[in-house]
Amino acid sequence: MEKTITFEITESQAEKFEKRLDATLEILTKMEKESPERDARFDATRQEILQNLSEAEEKMTKTSERIAEWGVALEK
Repeated sequence: MEKTITFEITESQAEKFEKRLDATLEILTKMEKESPERDARFDATRQEILQNLSEAEEKMTKTSERIAEWGVALEK
């Protein structure tokens, strides 16, 4: 069985409530509209971070190889 709550409000309270609902709907609509742009920015940033990490890993590998070569050269 479904329960129902009934309440009474004045006309001015109803107008304020309606304005708040409209403002909330406007915010939600704006967020929904911006979602694809935000997702695209997030994806671009993620790709940039992954690229930077890949480059850093590559440089670390090359640096490790050089240090190893120097160690061998110093032992001679």
